[in-house]
Amino acid sequence: MREDSVLIMDGAVKLYRRERNRKWQAASEIAGQFIRISAGKSDLDEAKQAASDSYLEYKFCQKNGVLVVFKRLSDVVKLFIAEMIKQL
Repeated sequence: MREDSVLIMDGAVKLYRRERNRKWQAASEIAGQFIRISAGKSDLDEAKQAASDSYLEYKFCQKNGVLVVFKRLSDVVKLFIAEMIKQL
């Protein structure tokens, strides 16, 4: 682990800085998908809070059957079909 990296949430979330960027980034794995976000903060304590909040939101979505990441149209279509079947 790089010296400018920090683990939070019992190691589930890694905060790090990219070269030439003062804002912290966060990375975690949820339901087999790697998720990377910008914490949007330069201050480490603020970045920890933002990253923790985002991680908990992703975990809540995953627990409740909501797709965590919409990277492919097929993911959106599957979600739409499942919702339509529930409504029928």
